[in-house]
Amino acid sequence: MNIASFLAPSRATGLGLVLSAGLLASPAAAQGFDLVSAVPSDYFMVTGDRSNPERAFLDAHWSGVWDALVDSGIGDDLMDLMAEQAEPGMLDMVMGTVEACGEMCRGVNWDALDGDVVYAQRLNPLDLTGGMVGTQDHLWLFEVAEDKAEATFTELAGFANGMLGMVGGMAGFPLELKRVEEGGATSMVLELSDLDPDAPDYGFGITRHGSTIFLSIGNDMRGEVIALLSGAEGATSIAMSPRFQAAFAQLPAPEDGFSYVDMGNLHLQIAGMMGEVRGLIAAEMGDPEAEAAEGGMVSEEAMIAGMINHAMDLVLEGLTLMEYKATVSHTEGYSVHSNSISVLSPNAKGNRFFPLLGTSRPVEDFTGKLPATTTGYSVSGGMDMGGMYDFALGLIGDFGPMGQMALGQWEMIQEESGFDLRKDVLGWIDGETVSVDFELDGQPQWVTRMAVKDEAMAAEKMGMVLGMAPMMLEMALEENPMVGMLGISIDPTRDERFEGFTEIGIAMAGQSILCGVRDGAMVFASSGDAIAHCQTVASKGADNITTNERMRATALFPGESDGSVSAASYTDHRGTASALADGLQGIAMMGGMVTMAIEEPEAKAMVTELMRMVGNFGPVLRAMDFYESSSSLSTFDGRAWHTRSVTHYAGPNTPAPAPAARTARTPSVVGRPPRGPPPHPRLAGGLSSVDRW
Repeated sequence: MNIASFLAPSRATGLGLVLSAGLLASPAAAQGFDLVSAVPSDYFMVTGDRSNPERAFLDAHWSGVWDALVDSGIGDDLMDLMAEQAEPGMLDMVMGTVEACGEMCRGVNWDALDGDVVYAQRLNPLDLTGGMVGTQDHLWLFEVAEDKAEATFTELAGFANGMLGMVGGMAGFPLELKRVEEGGATSMVLELSDLDPDAPDYGFGITRHGSTIFLSIGNDMRGEVIALLSGAEGATSIAMSPRFQAAFAQLPAPEDGFSYVDMGNLHLQIAGMMGEVRGLIAAEMGDPEAEAAEGGMVSEEAMIAGMINHAMDLVLEGLTLMEYKATVSHTEGYSVHSNSISVLSPNAKGNRFFPLLGTSRPVEDFTGKLPATTTGYSVSGGMDMGGMYDFALGLIGDFGPMGQMALGQWEMIQEESGFDLRKDVLGWIDGETVSVDFELDGQPQWVTRMAVKDEAMAAEKMGMVLGMAPMMLEMALEENPMVGMLGISIDPTRDERFEGFTEIGIAMAGQSILCGVRDGAMVFASSGDAIAHCQTVASKGADNITTNERMRATALFPGESDGSVSAASYTDHRGTASALADGLQGIAMMGGMVTMAIEEPEAKAMVTELMRMVGNFGPVLRAMDFYESSSSLSTFDGRAWHTRSVTHYAGPNTPAPAPAARTARTPSVVGRPPRGPPPHPRLAGGLSSVDRW
């Protein structure tokens, strides 16, 4: 990516003073998120989103979901329930508040904010002596058309004043924004210190600088942002950070949006907060190191203080494992793509948390193991299980005498039971996992394969577990006779191709699971034919997934430049929302059985009504059945994970499922006058698609 396109200056906001003249010449300047250059350098997280006409089909889909929600009548049903349960006059007060809020919302042209949006966040140091319990700074920046900026700012200020006035009226004291002119910008602010001189330095503000409008919640950050918007000398933005620039230099241009997390900044901010906590703990509970140096017994309180300090040390060390993560997204047709990079710190191998992430293993030629009729898959290279176990033991042992005692108890338990976790489990598990769903002779099948280092050991341990299963089932049956309805059976398979395998039958589900050890892996499958077909595919005796045209068009397969694949997946979402809707309506139909055990009439009526409402939510879920599939592919180069992902959606002209009949409310409240839906924001497609209320 050309970083110049990301940091291109804005003529409207004057950010050109911040950046070099070389960036002005960038031919891709229209693709840049100018607003990111107004975020101070010490924020740990920043995200951006912009309106994209290519995503109009998603707006249409989510608009259909909203229409289905309105048609379901759930809003009216909830209001009716509130009317039945609320104190007299309470519902009228709630409805009056809702209508007043709606009226104030209609006074703002929300479409004016339908451009580039950037949000950023940072943590503030604790000030335990001054009453600060820890706060966060939140910053939203909007780029507004020049001819609409002043009017939009006035409308937003009026909306905020109206909401504050309503809250103040309920609380019994006035709340109102005050006007502040500073650095060529106009702000409407509310500071807690204006209400109470002893209150923390915290507040809310709406500020306009040229065509940029920003909202701020937290400590007084307006001056920092205004300085960046004005191009003040010495003002530094997160966009100037070497880590930020290195991240986006490795990614495509952020056409739809981006996100960035700076772990260095986050570490510094959390370390500052913990520093205050350490001082308080030492003052209140004692310092174990100081007490030990004096030659006396360490008090129990000081010992606990030492454990808390150690826990904080671990948190801080964990935060230094990663350097940063960045993601960008774009839309092509009816698909949304994203690319991300997650980078380990330069000294990550010396970090005790390294075994949890840094030992990611590659998956070799996974596409060659998946049948041509695959409908979904998930593959992972796994981690160094022994290293993770050593990490866990070391973590516990570092917690002083109590940690050492816990490790001793763990060793005793293993000796008495004759079980050694490292030898009996971790020693033979490899970690690589491949799961696949596919069709065979028109029937759905599935296979999950978990690689092992020692087949004999794996077969022995699996046999031990399966041998204990009948006794465990008997115990479960004694506790809950309903377990017998499942009809679980565990028998050696009759399939001669898989001698030594076990078949677990579940009569109620009409399914069985075939499991055993074969070809260097523990295998679980829907049938012997499923396993045999996957074996044939792996040996190149049958076509693999790369010959499937639909998969080639929708799934993400590794390319020559991708490197070692650490994980990959594909999920077919077609019909999922409708299946969930059917499940909800099935639950609603069983409502009578659910309420039979409820003796209290009012509670029974309430549950009955809620079950009916659950059934009416089914059409809303069906309206969400526009997801087609999603796929991801991650590679690891020893220092960074590079991930590509894509979500495919149905086109806007795809026929929607027929709406199900709505179940009417009980007659006791049918006589209420009908109430239309309240005003609403249609939050379709993210921050950039807020319609007018």
